[in-house]
Amino acid sequence: MNSKRLELFIIAILICINVCFFLIYDEQKKNDGYVSESAASDACRILEKRGVIIERDVMLTSLRKYRILSYEQTPSVYDEVSQAFLGDDATSFVLPGGIAYIGGEGYVEITDKTDFTYRDLSVFPLPVDDVSERPDLKKRFDALLAKASELASLPDSIESANGAQRSDDDLPSISSLRFGGKDMSQFFSEARPVNSEYFDGFRFIIFVQSKDGIDVCTSRLVLVADQSGRVVLARGKYVFSKPASRYDADMYDGANILFFVPADSGRVTAMRLAYYSVFYSDTGFYMIPAYVITFGDGRMLYIDAVSGYIRNQA
Repeated sequence: MNSKRLELFIIAILICINVCFFLIYDEQKKNDGYVSESAASDACRILEKRGVIIERDVMLTSLRKYRILSYEQTPSVYDEVSQAFLGDDATSFVLPGGIAYIGGEGYVEITDKTDFTYRDLSVFPLPVDDVSERPDLKKRFDALLAKASELASLPDSIESANGAQRSDDDLPSISSLRFGGKDMSQFFSEARPVNSEYFDGFRFIIFVQSKDGIDVCTSRLVLVADQSGRVVLARGKYVFSKPASRYDADMYDGANILFFVPADSGRVTAMRLAYYSVFYSDTGFYMIPAYVITFGDGRMLYIDAVSGYIRNQA
């Protein structure tokens, strides 16, 4: 009897060990696996026959998976941001597609869920003040705003725009910059600097937002700072809220996703993973992992890594 129980106990232990090994292997396969060398080479040959040319070292072969993130942009998020920037006595007013706040020496505007603008009113007052009496000041601000908007709207590009001098200095961290004398790095904890330019005596620092180690597509924020590190203007896109939930999903690997690229698209020069925002309501949206594929002529293709659907072309 005892030997029978011992035998059943040993079998149970072995089953548990095998289950643990399977779970560990499965997790490693999800996060640390790679497309085999032979499969990647075969994919390159087949793709070339379809007119999609890619070198083996350009193809993404990691099998790491990223979760789908779900967000809700509620008025409470906007209020929290405005209070941090402007104080509790900030006045709000509704804008088409968003809301604006004014208080102290600052102005904050959030429209279309993620479009963000900050303005230091001690440097550039609103038109209702003395800007109307200082056309030179208004002209300068308009030029800075146009420049910041241009850099913020570049589709996943950090190339210098015409008319600005690119800086080769070390890029400043968000914590080294001040908004009205305040350190606001806790609200921009996911922002990382990628480039900067000088224009009209100000430094334009370009940040991208990253989540789980990959960038958010088109989430580009430009901070315009003076020599002391005081931010006089901010323009771009940024998601301030935290994900309400996360979902596991199967993803296409970097070899198979290329078969969703239209035939005869030409040479692929770069591939990377990023998060792409898909809105499903007035306040809610998903961030879905997507492959960003760049071609030799500069075109970019955004392909949903879960469904293979082409989300955007630029």
